[in-house]
Amino acid sequence: MKCPDCGNEMDLVDKTTFTGREVRDYYCNACKRSVVEHGDTALWQILSDAREEAEKARKADEKQKK
Repeated sequence: MKCPDCGNEMDLVDKTTFTGREVRDYYCNACKRSVVEHGDTALWQILSDAREEAEKARKADEKQKK
């Protein structure tokens, strides 16, 4: 990520996804600025939701077969 103040490349300091969303902290060594970038849904959350939907569909299919 480019620093919005000086245009230098920023260092990725931290990336967290525990909330289900990607949050990245960047730091610019040149001008000492920190930037927090809030991204989209975390990959683990997408996969977890898909697994949950597949499990619901499987259970519904089993009920129909009985």
